[in-house]
Amino acid sequence: MVKYSRKNNFSLIEVLVALTIIAVCFNVYMQALTLNIKNTGVSKSYITANLLAKKKLVQLAANDKIKIGKKNGAFGDNYLGFEWETNVKEQSKYLYLIKLSISFIRDGNKRKLVFNTLSINKAAFKDKDKDKDKDSASEKDSKNNTESNS
Repeated sequence: MVKYSRKNNFSLIEVLVALTIIAVCFNVYMQALTLNIKNTGVSKSYITANLLAKKKLVQLAANDKIKIGKKNGAFGDNYLGFEWETNVKEQSKYLYLIKLSISFIRDGNKRKLVFNTLSINKAAFKDKDKDKDKDSASEKDSKNNTESNS
C-alpha cells in the first residue's frame, strides 16, 4: 500500500479558498474594465462637444453682422444627438456676449456644456471708420474751401 504524505499536497479547503480569491479579484478587474470603457465613451462625447463648440464659435465670430437673440439647432447627420443653442446679447456698442450651449445624451443622461465669450461688433467698427473717413474728407474740403477763399 502506498502512503500519501500531506506535506506535499493541498487540501480541498485550501484550493477552494484560492479559487474564491481568484474569482473575487477577476470580478473586481472586470468591473473596473467595464467602467473604464464606459468613461472612455463619455470622454469621447465631451471632446466632440468641445470641438463642435469651437467650430460654432468661429462660425459666429466670422459673421460681420451678429444677430442679437436666441437660436438653436443640431449639427447634422455626422453628429447625431448633439444640439446647440446660442444666446447673443449686446454688452456695449462694440462688444457682444455670446453664450453657447452644447447638449448631448450619453448613457441616458442629458449632458450640457456652456461656453461664454465676447465678440467684437465689426459692423460698429466699420461704421466708425466710415465716420472718420467722412470727417477727414469734410475737414479737407473745408480747408480747401478756406484756402481758395483767401
